[in-house]
Amino acid sequence: MTATQNWQPLGRDALAARLAQDIPEGWSVNLGIGIPTLVGNYVPPEREVVFHSENGILGMGPAPAPDQINRWLINASSQYVTLRPGGSYMSHSDSFALVRGGHNTLDVRGERVDAAVGLAEKFLDDALRSGSEAVFVIHGHGTGALCESLRRELAVFLGVTEVRLATSEEGGDGVTVIVLG
Repeated sequence: MTATQNWQPLGRDALAARLAQDIPEGWSVNLGIGIPTLVGNYVPPEREVVFHSENGILGMGPAPAPDQINRWLINASSQYVTLRPGGSYMSHSDSFALVRGGHNTLDVRGERVDAAVGLAEKFLDDALRSGSEAVFVIHGHGTGALCESLRRELAVFLGVTEVRLATSEEGGDGVTVIVLG
């Protein structure tokens, strides 16, 4: 058997862990709903990354052990989380202003297909202005509707040279890569 015949797509946790590997020290990261909520569980505690949840937590930590749950401390998906040293709470409106104002270094979201394509267009504008080489959209393994919509809608976007599924090293077919140039 060849290596490609043994290859298996990454699951939700593996996709989140793969993304967490690439988040540099000192970044501020908004985590949306769905797969993004898992990312904080995979950043090593010694790496300083400030995670934000849109319900008003800044400095969100990973999921707690079952005996360490604080029932009042939840992320935007209503999952129990911890608070890292120096973390804080803010109002919902301030939290949304933080995200919508572009004050995070990275925005990792879970969206429906139509909303995701619109967001990808906005992120492409930002990525092109900042000189980024690619935008990675992590979508997991569903019907393929998001990947197909991204390919159809963004292939004609000025500055996009390629829309493709990620290689196994980049996360596999649960990730769409939008190459800029």
